[in-house]
Amino acid sequence: MAEQQTVIFYREADADPDALSGQTVTVVGYGNLGRSMALNLRDSGLAVSVGNADDSYRPTALADGFAVAGIAEAVATADVVFVLIPDEVIPEVFGEQIGPSLRPGTCVCFASGYVLALCLGGAGRHRQGQDEAARPRPRGGVAALRRHGADRPAGGAPRPVR
Repeated sequence: MAEQQTVIFYREADADPDALSGQTVTVVGYGNLGRSMALNLRDSGLAVSVGNADDSYRPTALADGFAVAGIAEAVATADVVFVLIPDEVIPEVFGEQIGPSLRPGTCVCFASGYVLALCLGGAGRHRQGQDEAARPRPRGGVAALRRHGADRPAGGAPRPVR
């Protein structure tokens, strides 16, 4: 029988309201998830910028009053990056624009665990019997995070990035 684990619920009172004070937050993507996250973070008093392709979402971000830049440019100035773009484009965008632009110590948050397991950090994690040639390959992913020091807390020792 599996051992039962205790579930811990964190509430607003458990959080330090100043934990992100002075940090620059960049939201990559301004679709359904990106827009709501950016607006909520800004309403919470944080400095938020948007990194977005020159697509139909960009004018909405500008109309909502955000500083909008290309993805690589926005990520390069961020302390915290929320990657809120479609799963199917994350490997390419992360490998080409996000990963290379990360500064040491930047926190990267993903809305999808799927892309982490199968596309960015997927080494050794593939479906049983799947041909090696068809297996998703990391494109920057965890290796890029490590190269840019994102596996280290500010001023601290490395922590595992899986």
